[in-house]
Amino acid sequence: MSADCLFCKVSAKKIPSKIVYEDPDVFAFEDISPQAPTHILICPRKHFESLTDATPKSRPSLASCNWSPRSWPASAIFLQAIARS
Repeated sequence: MSADCLFCKVSAKKIPSKIVYEDPDVFAFEDISPQAPTHILICPRKHFESLTDATPKSRPSLASCNWSPRSWPASAIFLQAIARS
């Protein structure tokens, strides 16, 4: 965790947010300034200053962050359903 990182603070629940999904590797929360009716940010729990800091061991958590309606149509339906709950 980085003390200056907004996303690390959201992950640690030091900043209020509406978390709609979390597991040991990733968390998802509603954007405070949505650009669409459902706008959810999916972030790895591990802090990366840059993607160049990622290692092969980082692949599973980074792959979990790659949910989008284009890459996996069911993910949009899943995230919309949990956002409503």
